Amino acid sequence: MFDILVIFAIFSIQFILCGEKKSNGPAKPKSVKTNEGGSQIGNVQPQIPQTPTPQEEEKKEEEEKKDDGEKKEEEKKDTNEANARIEEEKKKEEERKLEEEKKKKDAEDLKKNQEKGAHIQIEDGAFLEFKTAENEQKKIAVKNVHNKKIMFKVRSSNNTDYMVNPVFGTIEPGATFVFAVTHKQSAAPKDDKLVFMNTVFGGDETDLEKTFKASKMTGDAVTVKMSAK
Repeated sequence: MFDILVIFAIFSIQFILCGEKKSNGPAKPKSVKTNEGGSQIGNVQPQIPQTPTPQEEEKKEEEEKKDDGEKKEEEKKDTNEANARIEEEKKKEEERKLEEEKKKKDAEDLKKNQEKGAHIQIEDGAFLEFKTAENEQKKIAVKNVHNKKIMFKVRSSNNTDYMVNPVFGTIEPGATFVFAVTHKQSAAPKDDKLVFMNTVFGGDETDLEKTFKASKMTGDAVTVKMSAK
């Protein structure tokens, strides 16, 4: 009898315990402890990485190609800008050299013009008009535009109807010399000219004709037209 009671008590206790477990619900999972870096501590099963799909692989390749293309475009742009700067510097250097050459040439031309070209300038024009039936005298002002003293000789295409005074002479730098041209009475109208030969002075001024003949002409001749009507 006692044994039956003990067995009944044990079954009753087990029945009560099973009822408490069901009322408390399913067992809660144990919390996983982590360290300061966020890594799990304890027996944690590793996560298996997911294999990307073909669409994801293709998208990744397209993004990588796009990034490579943008990088190449940027490198190309930088290269073009660098080349443009180099070309601009070359252009400026060439312009600077051309400017220096121009200045040098201008200086040389100025020096040549001082030694060559006309050393004199006709101030009152290069044309004289006379009356055929009258004796008439006109004057010509000639200026030395050279930076050195020059000497001159005047030649006439008609020494019969015209007289020039003087034929030889010298002019200081920047000075003006006045010539007298006299027309003699003549019956027939005619066009003639005066030619002013000029050169840098050198030699004996007491005998200008001899000095002029021995000199090499450095200035271009200047012509003055004459007409008798």
